[in-house]
Amino acid sequence: MDIRFEGLDAGGEATLAWVVALLILLGVGLALLCQRAIRHRRARSAGQAAAAREQMEHALAERLRNERSRLLSAVAHDLRQPLYAMSLTTQSLEQQRAVRSPAVLLSQMRHALASADALLDTLDTVARLETGALRPRLAVFSMQAMLERIDRQYGPQAQARGLHWTVTPSLECVHTDALLLERMLDSLVANAVHCTERGGVLVSCRRRGQQLLLQVWDTGPGLDPVGLATAGGPHYRDDGGVAADGGVGFGLAVVKHAARLLGIRLSVRSRVGHGTCFSLLLPLYPVASRRRVARLGTRQPQFSA
Repeated sequence: MDIRFEGLDAGGEATLAWVVALLILLGVGLALLCQRAIRHRRARSAGQAAAAREQMEHALAERLRNERSRLLSAVAHDLRQPLYAMSLTTQSLEQQRAVRSPAVLLSQMRHALASADALLDTLDTVARLETGALRPRLAVFSMQAMLERIDRQYGPQAQARGLHWTVTPSLECVHTDALLLERMLDSLVANAVHCTERGGVLVSCRRRGQQLLLQVWDTGPGLDPVGLATAGGPHYRDDGGVAADGGVGFGLAVVKHAARLLGIRLSVRSRVGHGTCFSLLLPLYPVASRRRVARLGTRQPQFSA
């Protein structure tokens, strides 16, 4: 390369050429150093990301193990209660063989068996929801029939506990899975009735724009921030009362998973010492088509597993 500079003699030109060459070499060296530093930084970042990912996976696996252990412990504890009750009833029957009418003891055994069966059924529903084995079957139906069944089932229980019981009627039609929705409402109402010692339980249903707001209010012990954060976990227990599924809290887990599956917005508000309100926002069926399905309001939905 022939480089010449005006106003410089041969020696000056040579010196300046060497300076330029050194600057070029220095630039190339700096570029190589920067490239090497970038590669080193990328490798270190990749290593840090891999370590963080491994640490996160380890923490998740540990959390799942802990969750599984608590879940199995809770299930074993709550299954032991009805089985122990049946054991006591059996002993009473053996000691009272001369009794001609053991109706009371047999009724206790049936109740214990029903409790165990309900717990296993709820556990099965949670497992199917978590694994995606339970697929929604959308249909149009009136809310009134469901509300009437809830009223017949839990009204006497609430009144027997001395609670004020109210269910507001609704002629609205919704488009969702009838089985899952009734299971969700059943779980919320059951927990509200069983966890409320004084005051009352309200099941309300009203329009909110193009949606139907279904709420379950109670004046129970309420939930603190920790309780609100953990409510709906499969091992959740409300220390303020006994959950309807035996205390494990599977009912709230069913509500949480089913709401996610159906695209229903679930929210909860609670104040310790005042009570709790669970809210579900349901998609309304178009007004023009409600008359065609109005007859469904007095018909029991046909469910299949």
